[in-house]
Amino acid sequence: MTPSREGTGRGGLRGPPAPAGGGAHRAWEGLGAEILQRVLIRIRRRVGAENVDRLWLFEPLREDWRELGLAVLSTFSGEAGRRLVFSFAYVATRTGHGLSITDELKQVGEAAPRFLDDVLRGVEERALRLGVVRQGGVAREVEIGGSEESYSELVAEYEIETEEDADL
Repeated sequence: MTPSREGTGRGGLRGPPAPAGGGAHRAWEGLGAEILQRVLIRIRRRVGAENVDRLWLFEPLREDWRELGLAVLSTFSGEAGRRLVFSFAYVATRTGHGLSITDELKQVGEAAPRFLDDVLRGVEERALRLGVVRQGGVAREVEIGGSEESYSELVAEYEIETEEDADL
């Protein structure tokens, strides 16, 4: 599993865009769902829904035309009773040419399922230090259990366009 790089840019993101006459705010309406849909599709294509045990989606940070986000996933390792833990960090940028997303999938740990919460806390602490997640933000935890149906239901919650039509 190698990082995918599309688009450009990283920066210190602080929160939702200022409504500068309402234009910037309106431009983001629906965009968060579109970005999250694309992120979930990318994760599924690279890891496979059948391998995903649990997924944690952190509240993204937004500034101007960029969004910085983080998802953490645990996958079945092949070794009974063990899970591999990955971070999926992304930067989405809206330009005059559309939406570009740069992402990185990285293994950050391995643990027995009962210790996943401890591993997740460590990932969250590092993300806070790096300014990747919002202080006090809560991650949404989703149980996938290796089910394509459960993963598809999650993607459908954010469906803006069909997966086949999504420009990833």
